[in-house]
Amino acid sequence: VDPDSKLATTRWWRNTTLPEVFDVTGAGEDELYCAMDWLQTRQGAIEKKLASRHLQEGEMVLFEFTHPDYL
Repeated sequence: VDPDSKLATTRWWRNTTLPEVFDVTGAGEDELYCAMDWLQTRQGAIEKKLASRHLQEGEMVLFEFTHPDYL
């Protein structure tokens, strides 16, 4: 997934097969904003769950936050 602003994500969403895969082809910008807000409030819990499932004690994950358009 290409991280970007919320508005850019709503535009990107329309150019993917994700709405069909998730059976939400009728979702508009308001629904996408609500879903992103919902995910953001749960981000910490989601990250902890994924880490406990996929990482061993002492391992670490590094994230790259630099967007190529801003380099």
